[in-house]
Amino acid sequence: MPYDFQSAKSVKIGACVKIFKIGLVADMDRRSKATDDKGNTIWKSYILTGSLTYDYTNQKAEIEMHPQNEAVAIESTFSRGMRGMELSELIAYEEKFYAVCDKTGIVFQMCRGKAIPRIILANGDGNEDTGFKGEWMTLKNGNLIVGSHGREYVENGTIIVNRNKKWIKEIDPNGRVKHIDWNAKYDAMRNALGCSFPGYLTHEASAWSDFHHQWFFLPRKVSRAAYDAKKDETRCGNVLIKCNEDFTAISFVTVGAVMPSRGYSSFKFVPGTNDHVIIAIKSEEVGSIQKTFITVFTIEGRVMVHDIYVADVKYEGLEFI
Repeated sequence: MPYDFQSAKSVKIGACVKIFKIGLVADMDRRSKATDDKGNTIWKSYILTGSLTYDYTNQKAEIEMHPQNEAVAIESTFSRGMRGMELSELIAYEEKFYAVCDKTGIVFQMCRGKAIPRIILANGDGNEDTGFKGEWMTLKNGNLIVGSHGREYVENGTIIVNRNKKWIKEIDPNGRVKHIDWNAKYDAMRNALGCSFPGYLTHEASAWSDFHHQWFFLPRKVSRAAYDAKKDETRCGNVLIKCNEDFTAISFVTVGAVMPSRGYSSFKFVPGTNDHVIIAIKSEEVGSIQKTFITVFTIEGRVMVHDIYVADVKYEGLEFI
């Protein structure tokens, strides 16, 4: 049966214990290409569900994910350059669920096994003829914010080709899009971590917190050296960055031990914790190997649930469903 997204719900099983249903969305990269029963080319992602049980009194968490063979396929006919449905984030907004494709720049509404295209995001300042490489999404002031990796596109490690991935997109409830230059903000974060160019941070996991009035980032890659495609596979980070609204005050904490091949792809604050507890997924990509892990920790860096293996599939979006 196609998965029918509903508004985020929890089940109360005690005075201070709740069970939340969670959903992960996959970025299958080139493996998203498939054929339907009529022989037509289509592109697929998958939704995998599970649950988070959270004990507010004892500050303990447990996660249970369904097996990969129970994941539900989500299909689309939209592509660019024979790539499509490479979904990098999942978010609830205006009582609907959305995912962004990092190849086409399409923001899809996820509904009953279908991916319905709602908005196409153009690259960079909005005047490029390529799709925006959307990697993270969050909500701020009633608008949907879509961001990318936050680093320059380079050749030979140091030659800057463009800065298209250092812009963000702000989408209001009517679907109007603003293209906002975030070069200075992204640079402020990497400078704070000692990763000034040609060093870099690669962002796929971010959230704005209304409670703290701060930005939170879990960079997937953290490198003081110039970009190198092969070496980049094992440059994952273990840092949670906290920024005030204008990025003039930046701090960070480490979260557990560095796992060089596992980097953060998405996170959400656990409801009812005053944005103090985070559930996050990590992606691993080394050569042709792809894996996903899930974890829970506090914003001070205390790990509550160490990396739990999910599947040999790269899930890059996480949301309470």
